[in-house]
Amino acid sequence: MMEELPGTTPSLSRTGNVDCDFCTGQKSKAAKSCLTCLASFCETHVQLHFEGGAWQHHELVNPVGDLRQKLCAKHQKCVEVFCRTDRVCICYLCAATDHKNHVTVELELERSEQQKLLDESLLEIKKETVERQKELEAMECSKRLIKKSAERDMKECKDAFHALLCSIDEVHRKVMEYISDLEKRELRRAEEAMKQLEKEIEELKRRDAELTKLSETDDHIHFLQAYSVYQMQPEEKDPLHFIAYTDFFSMSMKNAIHNVKERIEKISQHGREQNPMSASFLPQTFPQTREQFLECSCSLSLDPNTANKFLYLSEGNRRMTLVHTSQPYPDHPERFDWWSQVLCTQGLFRSCFYWEVQWTGSKAVIGVTYRGINRKEKCDTCILGQNGKSWSLRCSDSGFSAQHNKKETKITAHPCHRIGVYLDCPAGSLSFYSVSDTMTHLYSFRSTFKEPLYPGFWVYSHKSSITICQLK
Repeated sequence: MMEELPGTTPSLSRTGNVDCDFCTGQKSKAAKSCLTCLASFCETHVQLHFEGGAWQHHELVNPVGDLRQKLCAKHQKCVEVFCRTDRVCICYLCAATDHKNHVTVELELERSEQQKLLDESLLEIKKETVERQKELEAMECSKRLIKKSAERDMKECKDAFHALLCSIDEVHRKVMEYISDLEKRELRRAEEAMKQLEKEIEELKRRDAELTKLSETDDHIHFLQAYSVYQMQPEEKDPLHFIAYTDFFSMSMKNAIHNVKERIEKISQHGREQNPMSASFLPQTFPQTREQFLECSCSLSLDPNTANKFLYLSEGNRRMTLVHTSQPYPDHPERFDWWSQVLCTQGLFRSCFYWEVQWTGSKAVIGVTYRGINRKEKCDTCILGQNGKSWSLRCSDSGFSAQHNKKETKITAHPCHRIGVYLDCPAGSLSFYSVSDTMTHLYSFRSTFKEPLYPGFWVYSHKSSITICQLK
């Protein structure tokens, strides 16, 4: 029985340049191989198979190398049968012994059927080659489309930014002219006021001299008559109270420019990070509706390791309540020892976040802080909003105020016990909103947040509480 060596793959073609087995000296190229003789013959030596009667019935084929493959390894007989059970070529003796009950067929029949399968495989390969060629051509088309689209968009972007820069230059020129005109107007007002003051000063000096001279006279009659006339003169007008107008670059103008700058920063940020296939490449600078705010909602929880010992945490560490009894918290380096404050476990950075809190009692403070806020001393610098590391909104039934680095800004708004907080780290914005049927903007801080911010809270009246709302 013919067997392949383990780990080898049969060659698909065993024909080629084969030497004559009967040539001595320099070998001639074989013209035929004899499957009966198991030898190859050149044009000269193969003539014996045509002339000799004993060789005329031998089976000649095109030259084949290594004719040993034609022999059964076990019986050294010519391989003439194919065993379909074991998928091997065998001799007739193998078919009668080792493969007695197996399905065997002649080599020509098996070759015919296998040839059909091979032809089908060739058709599939050709078909798949055509498909791959079409895909390759489509990819080439896609490459051209990508380049063309990029060139178009780069030109459009270049034109848009050129127009934007021209517009900014024009607005800059107009604003500078506006400020210059205001400056000239105010300078004229100041000069006119100065002239009026100079006249009033001259008049006062003149009257001072006259009254001084009158006060030195010894003539009582002259004194009384002259001073009576002076007293009968009409009263002088009130002196000019000039107030210099110095708000040339108004807050509204600053806010407008800041909004433009903010949008440009958003474009820059999304140019680096946003997926260009996103449906919305240029989002609004700020969410406009509560539904849009809720898209940025984050999950927060209070950190027991930071809670003052007179704060009772409940509702899965989402609610803090100021109580009279000290809680059995262990000592911790991050705990607020003096002030009834607590921070959240989560640090927020490099993205946009939104959360809402519900507060009860007379007063509460809602804010954010860097992790490095002072926590151990009995001083104002440990309080949210009373240092450069934190920003806060102070809430009471009488109103609101925003605090940062000991600077307080009063806010005119109706009292509200549900507060929304929107933190936009890339834009450097922290905004507070009163949440009811509608959202009312209370105040926004502008800063460059260089490290994670931790939401924090402070209550300072008995039984006051703050609850982090669960948002869907």
